[in-house]
Amino acid sequence: MNKLATGAVLLALAGAQTPAIAQVAPAAPAAPAPGVAVAVSPNLLRRSEDVVRLINNEVAPTEILAASFLAKAPADRVVQLAGGLRQRFGRAVAITSIEAIDANQANIRVSFERAELSALLQVEGNEEARIEGLRFERPDRAQ
Repeated sequence: MNKLATGAVLLALAGAQTPAIAQVAPAAPAAPAPGVAVAVSPNLLRRSEDVVRLINNEVAPTEILAASFLAKAPADRVVQLAGGLRQRFGRAVAITSIEAIDANQANIRVSFERAELSALLQVEGNEEARIEGLRFERPDRAQ
């Protein structure tokens, strides 16, 4: 399976225009194989919860993001862009769904105060399972 281009995160939606982000177009989340249920791994569950904490500035990017991610979107830029998401959509409230694609990738749905965003989350395939990819789709505005 293709690796996600890292550094695309939070980032196009916050209006960022850095080289790391400009190179990556938002992509639709992948779908699991038809008729095959994939269990959500503990690593995906843990890191999906960390996405909420990251957006809300409750965890340092360096604690949960892979080095490959941080090479394209440095920690200070991630903090700035997460702030842009909060300004635009309000605080992240919760992960409302997780649909595993495989042991290291899942489609997640993040509920914000003023929107819901779908994203493709990818974690490393090792014990640390740091986030190495996170791509959001366009938001669905709360009515």
